[in-house]
Amino acid sequence: MVFKTVEITNQYDVTYPLDRNIYENRRIVYHGTSSIFTEEIEKNGWGLNKQPYDIDDIKFVCEAYESIDYEGSSGYAIIRSWTLGDNNFYIGKKPGYFSQNYWIARDYAIPQGGETISGLIYAINDYFDLIRNPERCFKHKEKLQKKLSRFPPGVKYHDTLLQCLKRLDDDTYFNKISEKLKDIKNKYEGLIKNHYPVVYALKVKPDWFENWSEPSKYWLEKLFDPYNDIITKEVDLVAKKSISPSCIISRINFPNGAKDFAPILNMPLPLKWKGMSRFKKFLVGHKNDPELKGFIDWYQ
Repeated sequence: MVFKTVEITNQYDVTYPLDRNIYENRRIVYHGTSSIFTEEIEKNGWGLNKQPYDIDDIKFVCEAYESIDYEGSSGYAIIRSWTLGDNNFYIGKKPGYFSQNYWIARDYAIPQGGETISGLIYAINDYFDLIRNPERCFKHKEKLQKKLSRFPPGVKYHDTLLQCLKRLDDDTYFNKISEKLKDIKNKYEGLIKNHYPVVYALKVKPDWFENWSEPSKYWLEKLFDPYNDIITKEVDLVAKKSISPSCIISRINFPNGAKDFAPILNMPLPLKWKGMSRFKKFLVGHKNDPELKGFIDWYQ
């Protein structure tokens, strides 16, 4: 398997790194991931229900949250909604995700170990902070007691809330949960210590995806901005089959990391063949935005 490798060494460099013919090819998609998974990807590709983590670890963390009716962290929201799915819908049939937008894939690659593993670690840290912080724990109890008042005895959720409140006062329960959470956290922190973001570009076929859609003539002719075609590209593509590593045409490495950069409508994109002046002018026009300072400095 031969493909082009690109190294981007500055965290603020968001210029599209491949050739124009690749950018304009609507059969090219991107996948953001972590360097720790590249060996597996380049050997076996993207298989349905092939994840670089133990699904039982994800389930355990979600169940720890749900055992005390806690939804506090964005980490929990990620692993519950996007990794397990509502009612564990994705277990046994987790698809691969891709994007027609390079910058979206780049952003997905930034979290250490990818979205799920970074979300898992964040969720565990937040859970520990809750149970070790008496003030936070007290406020959570108050919240559950208010909920309880809205559900009379005999209603199933009433009994569930009573069990949650009971667990919040049970040190033995938390000690048992905490030991397992520590083990999970240590496992994945060890895995991601050599992480850096990686984006793959692949040449694919539309019928490999559940939600592939071609832009209509209206979108292309009426709303297409030659400097910004975000509106005509699908952000999240869901694979419905395994995708071979032979589809990879390029791998973009960010050995020093990358900073979040989400293109918005009417933002001129950093495309070398169109000239960078409009993009630079856009940045200068937003010089008071602290989130853009690093990009402004790099592109001066």
